[in-house]
Amino acid sequence: MSDDLANTVVWQIRLPRGLAGMLVGMALGAAGGALQVTLRNPLAEPYVLGVSGGAAAVGTFGILVGWSGLVLMGLATLGGVGALVLVLVMVGRQSAGRTERLLVAGVVIGALLSALTTLNLSLAGQDSGRILAWLLGSLANIEWSRVGVLAALALACTAGLLALGRPMDVMALGDDIAHTTGLATARYRQGVLLLAALATAAAVGTAGIIGFLGLVGPHLAALTMGGRARTRILGGALYGGALLVLADLLAQRIRPGLEVPVGIVTALLGAPALLWVMRRARS
Repeated sequence: MSDDLANTVVWQIRLPRGLAGMLVGMALGAAGGALQVTLRNPLAEPYVLGVSGGAAAVGTFGILVGWSGLVLMGLATLGGVGALVLVLVMVGRQSAGRTERLLVAGVVIGALLSALTTLNLSLAGQDSGRILAWLLGSLANIEWSRVGVLAALALACTAGLLALGRPMDVMALGDDIAHTTGLATARYRQGVLLLAALATAAAVGTAGIIGFLGLVGPHLAALTMGGRARTRILGGALYGGALLVLADLLAQRIRPGLEVPVGIVTALLGAPALLWVMRRARS
């Protein structure tokens, strides 16, 4: 292999792909940790409030009309954040602090957006394979421009969530206790949800829907590093990034000449890992 070809493979293919995998995993892990604490639900994960559905619906439509690269990433990100805004509007300002209503609204909006995604897939024709590959998660063909935008969004959102760590710990005790401390729970909860949604939407806009990282990463962090909000967020980000890079390496090597969608690999690894973590937590 010539030096020019080697440089091209390393700098234009391998390195941006590896960094994108780390950043996508970090974004999902940080968002999952924040949502588990804020919603007081150990099964909360980045896709629970319809964010992935919004990003997927806009992204699949974008592929149909020929969007790609930064345009597809940016509009899919906006679609994900827009889905959360729709959930918050549906719940209403007075009920924004009621986690059960947020979860129900997220399920309803997510189901509607999932139907739109399926409609886009059914209308795709020859592009259905490309859309399905994107939906199942892929880090192929990642350009430096997208890595730069993803890095800015993922790191900024993670830093913002870490800054809200103390209010999250107070909210985890329950709204009644949080109110006695004078904490504006609705405002802080909405801030956490918006930051988590932006991080998740950026990840989906970059690599499609990659499951289990935002659920497993924070649980691994809580098991090995402690259960406080900042620990779950930072540890979830580190575990999420490392797990996605590992899953992507496996996806490229399971069968020579054929790349398995990385979302399938994370599901195959994440489901038993989550069961193991839950068993360890109970023991």
